[in-house]
Amino acid sequence: MDGAEVQVLPADATEPVNMAIVVNGSRRPIRMVSCQLAAESVRNGAAAEVLAQVILDLIVEPVGPGQMKLVKPRIGLRSTKAPVILAGGTVGFAFPFSIAEYPVPHFTTRFTDDAGLHWQINPEMHLEKLASRDDW
Repeated sequence: MDGAEVQVLPADATEPVNMAIVVNGSRRPIRMVSCQLAAESVRNGAAAEVLAQVILDLIVEPVGPGQMKLVKPRIGLRSTKAPVILAGGTVGFAFPFSIAEYPVPHFTTRFTDDAGLHWQINPEMHLEKLASRDDW
């Protein structure tokens, strides 16, 4: 478990929140996967930048264009990193910000491949190689 602050989503939450779903489409596992959201609040213009909480055993159902509903989510690890996502695996990253307040999220995902190389997928879905993962 890493030392980052994790804000747990309430079990009785009914308001939609921003969430990134990371699918490992490669044939190899990826490790230490983390996701960050950067979005501007519609109320006060302040930007939110925070690492997400890992959701394991992800089961979702579509509820509208670009929207999905979690079905029986299991909050995982109380951590901001998924230790491993196997080939073909899926992990969710939930953010404690409502869609109503932050309607246009920009997600960035970082991971380490099985060769030890560090990567980032930016909000435009471009894959970038990183020199290190020291910051998050």
